[in-house]
Amino acid sequence: MESKINIHLKKQMFLLIGLISSFVFSQTPVTYTANPTNAQINTALNGNNISITGGTLNFGSRTLQIATFTGGTAAALQMSNGVFFGTGNVAKLLTTNTETASTDDILTAATFSDPDLSLIDATATNDVVSYSFTVTLGPKATSLSIGYQLGSEEYPDYVGSNYDDALGFFVTGPGISGTANLARLPNNSPTSINKVNFGLQGSSGSSVPAFDGTQSALYMNNGHDTAVSGGKLVPNTNPGPFPIAVQFNGITRLITYTLSGLTPNGTYTFKIVIADAGDATLDTGVFIDNIYATATLVANNDSYTIVSGSSSINSVLNNDSVNGTAPATLSDVLLSQISTTNAGVTLNPLTGQINVAPGTPSGTYAVTYQICDQTFTSNCKTAVATIIVQTDFDGDGV
Repeated sequence: MESKINIHLKKQMFLLIGLISSFVFSQTPVTYTANPTNAQINTALNGNNISITGGTLNFGSRTLQIATFTGGTAAALQMSNGVFFGTGNVAKLLTTNTETASTDDILTAATFSDPDLSLIDATATNDVVSYSFTVTLGPKATSLSIGYQLGSEEYPDYVGSNYDDALGFFVTGPGISGTANLARLPNNSPTSINKVNFGLQGSSGSSVPAFDGTQSALYMNNGHDTAVSGGKLVPNTNPGPFPIAVQFNGITRLITYTLSGLTPNGTYTFKIVIADAGDATLDTGVFIDNIYATATLVANNDSYTIVSGSSSINSVLNNDSVNGTAPATLSDVLLSQISTTNAGVTLNPLTGQINVAPGTPSGTYAVTYQICDQTFTSNCKTAVATIIVQTDFDGDGV
């Protein structure tokens, strides 16, 4: 395999082409604050139904490797604001793509082995940044979620190689056996260059066992070549266009991972770690939207037989649950009707009963409703109540 340094030098001849192309299709870079305080980091990470406190930089350069940012949507990120952690200088990485292989050796000759990240890749010890803090869940929350996008200059050439820059969101606390990693893809694989990519090995790929090309739907090309030679992508010259205003040649779509089975009001230690694997060459970074907690809601379908002009005896909530406890109650959830197939058949959101107006003809109707977590109203589940309406008293409402 040709060394990364030699390839990097060869690629500089294409810089002018990349600069010209960047003006053809570009967005507005984020507005960022480098060297943020713990309070600024924690505020930017703090989402619904949690409290983030404390803050320890375990390793890395706060000045060079960490930034809070706004304007993510204008930069074509799939988040508006958040926190960035990178293995290179934020001043370079949070700009438009002008280099085929951006590299910063942040801590020259210094490596750091995080015990949790080492379980994912023992060689991920270069340009490490590691930050820890405390998360306390809300009174009904049993699930913890994080949204993020991983970008890298290892894309696309070193996909399928041992230079598998890695990421971890490590959590410990009540309800967790050992340490959980929230930096995972929907297929539960840990997030790294070899696990989410364009779908093909790069020109310097070597068919390592860690390579997975099946998650390309989660990946966005930010200007690199897509031609194929010998089953691999050709060496990248950064022809553009560059749809996302970041330095990285590739970046994942917004990935959200949820850890369930946690304890309401529980306190957890949360650690963010990102590192270059194999060497300190070529930078990788992660944009984090926020961290939030939710209750675990289950809404199940219902069926009723109701006489026209009357109501169901039971609430639709009798068949639903919050954190495994049924029935759900109106002190825990917000109840609302989404739709009905007959205007005379409706849900009473104050009681959960199904009302059938007088004169409603016999037939089978459907009311679609949702329950939402009162402590985080974006957390909702939907179900359908099927109602058989009778026009005589042969049946009884249930």
